[in-house]
Amino acid sequence: MTVNSTVESPLLANSPIRSLVAPSRELSGEGKSNRSTRSNFTREFQWNSKRCSGNDLHVAAMQGDRLEVQRLLELHPEWCQSRFTCQALLSPRCFEGRPHVEMSGEAIHLAASRGHLEILKDLLSHKASLQAGAYKDGRPYCEVLHAALLCLSEDFASTKATVNFLLEEAEMTCTSTGRHPLHLAVNSGKPELICLVRHWMKKKGITEEDLPTSHEVIEDSVRKTCFHIERPLTVAIQSAKMKLKDLVLSAEPSAFSLKMFMADCPEAVPLFLKRMTSLGKLEGILVDSELSSLDVANLMKQSELAALSLLDAATVRPRCQDWEMYPLPSTVSFASRDWEQLVWNLSNRGTLAVEAFTFLEPEDHWTAGSRWHETLLDTHFGRPIRDADIQVCQIPDLISTQLFLVLASDDIDLQTFDNRLITFIVLHVFEHHAGKVEAVRCVVNVWILALLNLHTWSMHHNELLPGIIWVAVRFLAAQSAVDILWEAIQIYGYAAIGQPWEYWSVGNLLDFCAAVVPTYLWLDPSNHPVLVVTIFIYWGRVLHFASFCEPIGRELQPFTKIFRGLGPVLFVTMVAFAAFSHAFFILQPESFSISIYGTFVTLMTAGLPEEPSPNLLESGLLYIAVTFFTVFILNIFIGVIGDEYSRLKSQSFLGFRQIRAKMCLDYMLRKQFFRIDWCSKRMSKIVLLTLIQFGLVIQLFSTFNNGHPYESLEGVAYVIILGVMHAVFYNSPGSNKFIAPHTRATELLDPNVNYFWYCCESEREVEDGDLEEISFSM
Repeated sequence: MTVNSTVESPLLANSPIRSLVAPSRELSGEGKSNRSTRSNFTREFQWNSKRCSGNDLHVAAMQGDRLEVQRLLELHPEWCQSRFTCQALLSPRCFEGRPHVEMSGEAIHLAASRGHLEILKDLLSHKASLQAGAYKDGRPYCEVLHAALLCLSEDFASTKATVNFLLEEAEMTCTSTGRHPLHLAVNSGKPELICLVRHWMKKKGITEEDLPTSHEVIEDSVRKTCFHIERPLTVAIQSAKMKLKDLVLSAEPSAFSLKMFMADCPEAVPLFLKRMTSLGKLEGILVDSELSSLDVANLMKQSELAALSLLDAATVRPRCQDWEMYPLPSTVSFASRDWEQLVWNLSNRGTLAVEAFTFLEPEDHWTAGSRWHETLLDTHFGRPIRDADIQVCQIPDLISTQLFLVLASDDIDLQTFDNRLITFIVLHVFEHHAGKVEAVRCVVNVWILALLNLHTWSMHHNELLPGIIWVAVRFLAAQSAVDILWEAIQIYGYAAIGQPWEYWSVGNLLDFCAAVVPTYLWLDPSNHPVLVVTIFIYWGRVLHFASFCEPIGRELQPFTKIFRGLGPVLFVTMVAFAAFSHAFFILQPESFSISIYGTFVTLMTAGLPEEPSPNLLESGLLYIAVTFFTVFILNIFIGVIGDEYSRLKSQSFLGFRQIRAKMCLDYMLRKQFFRIDWCSKRMSKIVLLTLIQFGLVIQLFSTFNNGHPYESLEGVAYVIILGVMHAVFYNSPGSNKFIAPHTRATELLDPNVNYFWYCCESEREVEDGDLEEISFSM
């Protein structure tokens, strides 16, 4: 006689074949009357569409017939530990191609898998054991708790009650394949079940990080296999059985879960941080996570939103050791602190006021006696004095080359630069370090443009300044040599952070070509093609250095990127021009160059011939071409350019910040080479002015003494002057902090980490409710 059930055997959990459930059938009347006489015979029944062999107790336990179970236990108490058997089909790749595997278990496994808690208790009262093993091919496979978690009944409430009872009474052991009860709960895809297992793990002092990640399987006396076991949270992420909300809610509230989400499911990070905030555990978890700049950079590569939410969570109002005696200042003077900062603000931002004060300091709390506090506490610098918002990021050594490599990427969302912390990080590196290097490059570029103009003028009037041509050529060649050296140092910087392939981008290759081309003038100073390219290179750099001044840079930023959005319309124009050129060349069998010139004049300037052509086909084609280009193509160009400019204009302040982030990246990459602070801030300025004077003296001497005996050394002198002028600002004080980002390993070697602080104007506006009169009740 056969009895069918609607459950999945816990013994078949590893089988690749998952069968449908067969409906159960009632025992016949004859069977009922002879039940007691036939109870010692083997019974066959269906369980998960697998034919099983057992006795009446197994069938009754599986079906939840408690009265029958109690009756059979009274008649045959030894059946409590009797075993049923079944065979499960396997794929050919499992168990070396064997067609099936033999499995066996007890009635308590069936009751647990069906969620029959009361029957399970009855079996326990008759010497059944929660440690009773279900076997696979004669080897222990799982216990009762595992059986309950592997096979969920249709009544989930009864399963949850059964699992809760087993978790309270039984030990949390692993299956023979090394899977913990948490793994089995995760495989169910039920958040309530996962949280239930985690609840008992917490009560027993077990964390997910404590679970083993490897397991050894003994196949026989000779063969052993050791395999890796994924973390339960990793399994939950990869299986994709739960919604993102359920995944976050079922995760352990710990730093371990945060790191796992950052690595495998970054889109869950914002929700997880929000949950930790509501639980009041955010600060502790961020401290325990020991996050570094590399973690932030890797997260930002995958999801800018996740990285920004992490940075926002880690950026807090600093704690005060003595709040009453030494509180944070509520108002700060945003006036320039000295004449140098005043000049810098005018040239950099077009205003006298400071946008924000930024610091890299070893403490992450407000401590009395710190000297750098005077910048914020002293209001005698004058107006504007505004409400201040002072924040500190608790991630140590946040500023790193890897982080700026992500920020400077063309793939990053520009909205990332709308984040205050990101804005002030870029501001700090540019104003304190990279901006000085860009200022020197701007001076050198203006210097070279002046020499190029004199060079061109002297080519037509060589009797006035005969030596200026070679002066300009030698100086250009020297600058090209220095540019090539900087490109090589930049490649070294990429290699130093372990990412040399990142150099090979279109922008870097164009910079390398722009550095190499002018060197040809050393061989032929009057080569017109090279001169034309060189002129465009250095005049084009004027637009690049215009971004040094923020008001001008923001206005010019849309123009530098507008051609990227004109690709489709330019393609249509080129196709149309080629088609009409081909057609006119057929109708006017002139030379190819004359035909192309005539077509260009006709289409681009709408220039019609003075007399109409006697050829009607040619005249018709001419009218169509002029009408098509002047009415259709021209208006499309105007519309596309207008739309693209409006779009870029709306994001110009964000695009400008990314341009500065790229400047900062170049500085930080080359800083990997310049590791020694051999020049102070004041000395670097003295060296720069001295070298400019030397360069001008040499050029004046060479201009009026053409063919002097020191010509062979002049080019070398220019290389040294330009090289030192650029290099002197790569050693600005404090820049060595950017060479290697902070990690847990480096903290053990060098505990002097730094935290990023910023002070900016408070964004909170005064509301009507804030202006209520203060009254006193007498």
